[in-house]
Amino acid sequence: MPFIPRHRRAGFTLIELLVVIAVVAVLVSLLLPAVQQARMAAQRSQCKNNLKQLGLALHNYHEAHSAFPPGVVAPKYQTQQDPSGICWRAMLLPYVEAQATYNNMADIMGKAITFDDIRPWNYATDDGFLNPYPFPTLFVCPSDPLSASDSIKSNYIGVYDGSGVVDLVSTPGDYSSYPYTYASTVGTMKSLNRGMFGVNVARKMRDVTDGASQTWIAGEQDGNDNNKYALGIIGGGADAPAVFGGGNPTILRNQDLTDIVNACTSMTSGSPAYLECINNATTVANAWLAQTGGVWTSFSSRHGPGIANMLMTDGSVHTISGKSIDAKVFENLSNRNDGNLVGQF
Repeated sequence: MPFIPRHRRAGFTLIELLVVIAVVAVLVSLLLPAVQQARMAAQRSQCKNNLKQLGLALHNYHEAHSAFPPGVVAPKYQTQQDPSGICWRAMLLPYVEAQATYNNMADIMGKAITFDDIRPWNYATDDGFLNPYPFPTLFVCPSDPLSASDSIKSNYIGVYDGSGVVDLVSTPGDYSSYPYTYASTVGTMKSLNRGMFGVNVARKMRDVTDGASQTWIAGEQDGNDNNKYALGIIGGGADAPAVFGGGNPTILRNQDLTDIVNACTSMTSGSPAYLECINNATTVANAWLAQTGGVWTSFSSRHGPGIANMLMTDGSVHTISGKSIDAKVFENLSNRNDGNLVGQF
């Protein structure tokens, strides 16, 4: 009987296969962070580009109307502290390739430009103008995960004042007799308004006496820290974060403050490290409350704790860190006419 040689079937042994899988897993683990960093860098770049485009739109608006758009145009019978009206982003729609949406709002846009007595803004119906039209992606930073789920939100807010935006007025309760008066806290917008945007006022380039390259006009804010109504506000203090920012040089997000507090919970209660952590969290929280009145009107972003892109009135964009910028410099950059010199930032 002739001998028939037996041939081994080509292929990997189990050990070889496991080695290959392990090598691939290591390569993927090394590659993924690089891919993520590249994606984040691209998103940061896009956010800065969005601000540059908004700066160009603002300057084109100024060229056409001899002034920048008002921060909010509200009915004349309303006070500056509690307005309800169309906001500066709506005024920019024709300059960011959203003419169709602007035209659909023509019944109030003309009055807003001429400061006639317009009706109050009603977000329940007025934001519905956006439904048939694509909302300008220019208003949204791609780093914000809420951008995909909230089509009428904006991550860019105008500068109101270096001291902040909102004052909280607390009224104590009276429970001595029925009917009771319950304690309440109401937010109203500050009367001090040295920023580029205000209520029922359109500022001109000549109003920037501190210099256009030394004055912020707008900046980023994390979507979790503001209201979603991109075209108008309906109640001054409550909706102010949808339109205005200022007053908090720490540039913390709501989540940043939560993370600071949560970091203490993993420590042994009562230990020196725990007490130091709690003391630090309390200090940060109290500083934030003092600067903002307890309302999230600071600039913030998803690019990292304490980081935000800011648009200067001259159209340039700067990335700043709230951890390194001096609080007084931050305030001076927010005010257009305080006469204070600003150094490096």
